[in-house]
Order: sequence, then C-alpha cells, then structure tokens
Amino acid sequence: MFIVYRAYAGETDGDLSSLRPNWFSKFNCWESFWNEFCSVDVVVLWDGECSGKFYEHIKMSGVKIFNFGKLGNKGSLEKTYQLLKNSNDKTVCTVEDDFLFVPGCRDVLLEGFRMGFYMMTPYEHMDRYLWPHNDYSFGKEHIYLGTKCYYRSVESTTGTCFFRKLTFDFLYDKLIEFNVNDRAFFRYAFSQGIRLFSPMPGYASHVCVDRGINLMGPFVNWEQLNKSFDYAKN
Repeated sequence: MFIVYRAYAGETDGDLSSLRPNWFSKFNCWESFWNEFCSVDVVVLWDGECSGKFYEHIKMSGVKIFNFGKLGNKGSLEKTYQLLKNSNDKTVCTVEDDFLFVPGCRDVLLEGFRMGFYMMTPYEHMDRYLWPHNDYSFGKEHIYLGTKCYYRSVESTTGTCFFRKLTFDFLYDKLIEFNVNDRAFFRYAFSQGIRLFSPMPGYASHVCVDRGINLMGPFVNWEQLNKSFDYAKN
C-alpha cells in the first residue's frame, strides 16, 4: 500500500473554516492517520512553505516529505496522482489532512480489497442518507458482510480514496481530467461499472459541518475520538 498524504498549513493557527466544528485539529487528524498507516509506504506532499508547527509536527514522525512550492488544491492533487502513478504497489491511496481515522481502518480496507472491491473510501458519508435521491446510484446499491463490518457501495466520495493500482491506472487520465471535481469523477467510474465501497459504520470521516448540518459519519463520536489525540497539539 502506497499513500500520498496531502497537507498544508491552513487552519492550524486556530483560524478555522466555517465548515469545521470548534474542536477540529489537523494535528489530531495526522496522529489518527499515522497511528493506522505508519507501517505502510507513506509520503507527505506538503503544499506551500516548509515551515510552521504543523509541518514540524509531521516532520518529527520521520515520514518522507515532498515539496514543490505552492501548488494550490488543484496542482497538489494532480501532483499526488502523478506520484501514485509511479508506484508499483498493488494499492495506492490519496489522503487529505482533514480526516480523522478510527483504529482498525487499515485492516478493514485491506479486507475490502481481498473481497474484490476496486475502490474504497473509509468515510461513510451522511450525504448518502440525507439526500439519497441525488445519487446516480440510488436504488442500485450493494451490501456485503465482512468480518468486522458491512460494506456498501456508494456513489462518490472526496479526494481521500483507496484504489487497486490496476484500477487507478485504468482511470488515471480521468482522474487528471476531473481533478478536484471528485463527484463527477466517481460518477464517470460508476458509468463504467466500477463501483466505490465504504464500510458501515465508517472508519474515517471528513471533519466538517455545513450550515449546521453534521456531515461526519454516523455511529462514531468523532469529537471524543479527536480528544483522544489531544496530546498531538502539545
């Protein structure tokens, strides 16, 4: 498994986006990720100047850091895909720096790939339940039983996604074409018969709310999980 973790210094000085709960911490997100995936091949793509507490915190882990200057969201995502394309691992992944990970996430994802899934997200989106009729795949979902959880097909996810390398290579040109328009990309993959799966309940979540609506995955106390990594900010 080869993972590119995209990170930058934004929202690490207490100035949070309106999409964040007040307890959000990128330091804690990193720690939850690193605790799960430090045993696999991970590199960090740091966007912008290599300085600041968050950069130094990540650097302390000993992970390899790539920096190509200030690329911005679109540029850093394209560079991430280029790095993944050059990998010989059987599974490649892109991870954003605003996700919290539940212990056991890596094993659940690996089980999903052993079950034959081509693409996986550890994030169980609340969107699937709040606005299900908006999904191209509404009424066409599949549910499978694993040893630790259920797995369900989902229409789309964010820029945090895990791929079989053969699937990634097949879709590479479309990943470059759609870039940050992730929903359009996954809808294209769906049109090609390539389904995305997530565990139920989720083993990670995008830490966000929108106009008071909680978009974090159900059945997990994300604030409590975040608090368990508070040591990361000290």
